[in-house]
Amino acid sequence: MALKNFTNLDNYYEDSSQFGEYQYTTLETIVNNFMFEQDDDSYVSNSDRGRVAIFGKKGVRELYYDVVNEIISLEMDLDPSLIIALPHDYIQYVRISWVDQRGKKHPLAYDNSFNLAQAYLQDDDYSFLYDQDGDILKGSHIQNTVENNPIIANEDTDLVTNFVQRGFNVDRSKIFKNGSFVIDKTQGVIQFSSSVTGRTIVLDYLSDGLFQRTDSEIKIHKFAEEALYAFIYFSLIKRKRSVPEREKQRAEADWYNQRRLAKKRITPINYDNIRQILKGSSKWIKD
Repeated sequence: MALKNFTNLDNYYEDSSQFGEYQYTTLETIVNNFMFEQDDDSYVSNSDRGRVAIFGKKGVRELYYDVVNEIISLEMDLDPSLIIALPHDYIQYVRISWVDQRGKKHPLAYDNSFNLAQAYLQDDDYSFLYDQDGDILKGSHIQNTVENNPIIANEDTDLVTNFVQRGFNVDRSKIFKNGSFVIDKTQGVIQFSSSVTGRTIVLDYLSDGLFQRTDSEIKIHKFAEEALYAFIYFSLIKRKRSVPEREKQRAEADWYNQRRLAKKRITPINYDNIRQILKGSSKWIKD
């Protein structure tokens, strides 16, 4: 949604979609400013606006990955299939949890023992089956579904029980008190263990901020604005043979320095949080 300039604050507080939007600027504004600031002596004075916009989007993507780090949270109920589709703008997960009735999140553990292999259909002689076009027929792996394998229905509970009964002679890395999950990137889904059946799941993940958005809807934090200008300029000149190597090196150094400053501003050191964490440094880590 495009950002608005409010002269009457009552209009701002009546439009909840604009809450907090002042901390951002749009890609369209950045591209307009970049084109306006270039004089005749600039190495990029004749740059096409379309190329500037393309590099602007690449810069937004780079900054969203390791500088801005704006986490998107989705809450959804887990159905009996124990599978949830990845969000349409998903790039990487930050944390996956289930929520109790008090609203407290319980983080799930990543379990790479889930079977994510592609299953090929076979006949009674274990020969592969093909369709009329000669392509091998594919099935679904069913080993991890509760309906087809009752052994896993109480797997997490059994691991915790064994740990209590046998003490420390158990591999603690295989114990998932809150349940577990695995991400199948090929199928685009998240599979959960049976211990979280019927729970409400919260998925915290990162996106690149570009999915199905126009230049007027793509936004970047104002602390990262100068870093985006530096990225666009460096991207425009780095493959130009007419630009001196010294200028390319200067532009590259400026991009990395602006990115570092943006990250420092967006995620500053909070001493109150450090002090709060240190209060529990003497406690035993519990499962």
